[in-house]
Amino acid sequence: MNDAMITNNFLNAIHKYAEKQKEEIKNDIEKRKAEELRQVEDESLKEAFELIQAQVAREKLNMTSELAKREQDSRKHIYSMRQQMTEEIFTNAALKLKEYAKTEEYGKALLKSAEKMAEMFKDNPVVLYMSPNDKKYYDQAAGKFSGKAEVKEDRTIEIGGLKCRCDNAKAIADDTMDTALMNQREWFTENSNLKVVL
Repeated sequence: MNDAMITNNFLNAIHKYAEKQKEEIKNDIEKRKAEELRQVEDESLKEAFELIQAQVAREKLNMTSELAKREQDSRKHIYSMRQQMTEEIFTNAALKLKEYAKTEEYGKALLKSAEKMAEMFKDNPVVLYMSPNDKKYYDQAAGKFSGKAEVKEDRTIEIGGLKCRCDNAKAIADDTMDTALMNQREWFTENSNLKVVL
C-alpha cells in the first residue's frame, strides 16, 4: 500500500468519524431541543393551568360575594315588607281602638277597670292617669275608689284606658289600651309567622 492510499484511507476514516460525531452531536442537540421544548411546554401548561385556577377561584369568589349580597338585600327587603305590614296592622288596630274608645261600651269597660283597681288598692290614696279624651269619665273613675283618688291627665295615653299609681303600696297598675296594643305587638312579632326565611 502506498502512502497516498494510506493517507486517503486515513482521511476517509477521519471523515467518517467526523460525520459520525457530527450526527451524534446533531442527535444530541435535537434531543436537548426536544427536552427543553417539552420543559417549556410543561411550564407553560402549568402556568396556564394556574392562571385558569386563579381565574376560576376569582369568579367563584365574585359569584359567592354577589350571591351573599343578593341574599342580604332580599332579607332586608323582606324584613322591610314585614315591618311595613306590621305597622299597617297596628296602625289600623289603633284606629279601630280609638273608634271603640268613643262608644258607651268603652266607657263601661273603663269604669269596670277602675273598680278592679279600687279593689286592688283598697283605702289607699291613688293617682289615676287618664287620657284627655276621657275627661267625661274622670269623676266617675275616681268615685270607684274608697280612698282618695286624684285624676291626672296623661297625654301619653293616646287610645284610652287608665293607669293607677299607689305610693303606699309602691305599685302601679296599667290597664291602658296603648300598653295592651304594644304588648300585643311583641306577641304578634313572635307568633305571626311573618319570618324572614331564604
